[in-house]
Amino acid sequence: MLKCTLPVALVFWINLLCGQSFMATPEPVLTQTLEFNLANECYIYFTNPSGDTLHLRWRLVESNLPDNWVADLCDYGTCYNGIPSNGLMNPVYDTIQPYLKLIVQPGENAGACWIWFRAYENGNQANYADVFFNLHTPGTLATQETATPTVHIYPNPVSNNLKLENPGGAISGAQIIHLSGTISWTGDIPEKTTLDIPVNHWPPGSYLLKTPKQTKQILIQH
Repeated sequence: MLKCTLPVALVFWINLLCGQSFMATPEPVLTQTLEFNLANECYIYFTNPSGDTLHLRWRLVESNLPDNWVADLCDYGTCYNGIPSNGLMNPVYDTIQPYLKLIVQPGENAGACWIWFRAYENGNQANYADVFFNLHTPGTLATQETATPTVHIYPNPVSNNLKLENPGGAISGAQIIHLSGTISWTGDIPEKTTLDIPVNHWPPGSYLLKTPKQTKQILIQH
């Protein structure tokens, strides 16, 4: 069976072979600097190369939006107060791009956040795409280094062996996730330990290391 573990940047017909008939454009991760005291509009669009009518649902997977920021969500069809847990877009043809749009107002408050959504075909949750809003204010690192780090990753980019260094307390349930949504590694990282994870057989592309206290991006290159 062909698995959907290929890099996001490959041409759309490979995604169709994997059963995914739509994808985020231009990339599944939007990294954007937010201006202070403004309502910043942040868009992620979806393409539909299949030519069929596309009817997308979405759900919020995870968010660490700062408490002193104000954020509202719009999709192709509805605008909401705040960010609800899920929603349903209007159906579209291949000539129209559905989207998720965040309107974020940081005020005068510096900060950074990751907001993770899963968009999927209405009635077919196996046909999905994960997208990420990586948002930060000027002078704040977009990679979440503003939070106290719990795991150091190196080298990054990596081609052979990835090291996960935990200088603090034990961490349970860490995951490395390909941006297609496939979980490539799950495990615990003991206190004051460095794990060595071979990644030379993993498909090249972008991955996320997720722990209870942080999310970091990893780039695998061969």
